[in-house]
Amino acid sequence: MRLILTSIIFCATAGLLSAANAQGSGSYGIEYGTGRVICTDDADAPAAGEDESYARARAWDRRVFGPDYNPCGPELTDLDPGTWKQTAPFKGADETGKFAEFRIYVLHDTFSWRSGSSQDIMNDGEPADPADIFNAPNFFSRLCSANAAFGLGSASSDGDRAANRQITTRRAATIVSGLDSVRSACPDGRIPILFGVSLGEHEDSTTVSPEDQRRVMIIAADEITLGVNFESALRQSLRDQDVFNGLDIDRYDIFDIVSY
Repeated sequence: MRLILTSIIFCATAGLLSAANAQGSGSYGIEYGTGRVICTDDADAPAAGEDESYARARAWDRRVFGPDYNPCGPELTDLDPGTWKQTAPFKGADETGKFAEFRIYVLHDTFSWRSGSSQDIMNDGEPADPADIFNAPNFFSRLCSANAAFGLGSASSDGDRAANRQITTRRAATIVSGLDSVRSACPDGRIPILFGVSLGEHEDSTTVSPEDQRRVMIIAADEITLGVNFESALRQSLRDQDVFNGLDIDRYDIFDIVSY
C-alpha cells in the first residue's frame, strides 16, 4: 500500500467514523512526500482506511479545513471514455437575475498542459493530437448544442507569477482555437460563441499536485436567458457550484474573460 500522510475527511454528514469505516464515499488521503490527493474509496489506494491514525487525522482536518471540505467531492462521469469527462449541470445568474446553465468538461486525468507551455497538451507524457481531443464524438455533439463555450487557461504556482498569468491567457486562446477549428462543422448552422477565460496561477498548495493544477477544462453554456451577462453568471456559478471540487476559482489569482 502506498505511504499516505495521515489526513482524511468525510462529508459533514458522515461524522467521525471509526477507522474501520474510513473508506466510505468521499474520503481522501494525502500521499506522503508528494502532497497528491488520493481518493481512498477508489482503486488507487486500497485498504487506506486500515490505518488507525486516520480517525485522529479526520478530527484534525475538520478543525483546520472545516466540515464541508472534501477534495474528492462529486465525481466526474465519462463522456468520451479516455478523453473527456463531464460534471452535472449547474446554474448561475447575473446581477439582473438572468441565468445560464453550465457544464464543465475536463480531459481525462492522463492529460495536462506541458509544464511552461501554452501550446502542448500532453497525454500520459506524450503530445496529444488536438484533432482527437476536440473531435471526440460526444464532446463535439455537446459543443454544437451549446450556446457558448469557454476555454479555461490555468497554471500551477511553479515559476514567476507574471509569466504564469501570460501562459494562462495563451492556454485559453489555444483551447478557443481548437474549438473554433471544429465548430464550423456543427450541423444546422448552430455555432456557439467562444470565450477565453484566464484564471492565472493556482495558489501554492501542498494538497494539489502541479499536474492537477494544469488540467485542461472547458465550460459550455447550454440553456440561457436572452441577454445574460456571461462573465457575471459564470463567475457566480463557479463560486457556488458543488459539482466539481477540482475547479475552485478562489484558489486562482485572476478571472479575465475575452470574447472571440
